[in-house]
Amino acid sequence: MKGINLLNAHYHAGDASIPVAYKLIEKTILYTDLKTKKVRRYAEQTKNEMMREMLMICCHNQLMFRYVLADSWFCSNDNMMFIRHDCNKHFLMAMKSNRKVSLSLDDKLQGRSQRIDTVDFS
Repeated sequence: MKGINLLNAHYHAGDASIPVAYKLIEKTILYTDLKTKKVRRYAEQTKNEMMREMLMICCHNQLMFRYVLADSWFCSNDNMMFIRHDCNKHFLMAMKSNRKVSLSLDDKLQGRSQRIDTVDFS
């Protein structure tokens, strides 16, 4: 039995959690995996694109929220920049230990970054 690919957004306040958006992920495009020679499927739109689209709709509909809480799957620079600058919201996301970060603007401008698991947060 295969599961349903569903991407959803919930509004959470106090003890209430209300679904405000969802999208079925339809993998309609067939391709052959060259390594395994198996027929596979993928969607026309990525989950990250779908997430940004759902957030834009929530903002357009004037849903009152300050933070976006997302799984590490969505922890990308594009998504964080979109949430912070396009939606004018804050975010909390799990970050995989192999992600790279710059600890200052100067480091970023110089192209210096390090793996998140090597940063001393003390």
